[in-house]
Amino acid sequence: MIENQNIQIFKFQIPKSFTFGTMTIKLIAIGKTDNKQLQALIDEYTKRLGFYIKFQLEIIPRH
Repeated sequence: MIENQNIQIFKFQIPKSFTFGTMTIKLIAIGKTDNKQLQALIDEYTKRLGFYIKFQLEIIPRH
């Protein structure tokens, strides 16, 4: 896990022989994502994941 200014990134590896089938991974993020660099990284990561699995990102703004 990498921690940097309230951002936690979890790294994990999935065996190549593993298949997800029809599973959807949903990532729920709490807080602001108005930083353009962060949004660009989120978009790129979402695009890359889309080739392998069904992926959804839900952002819940912190009040």
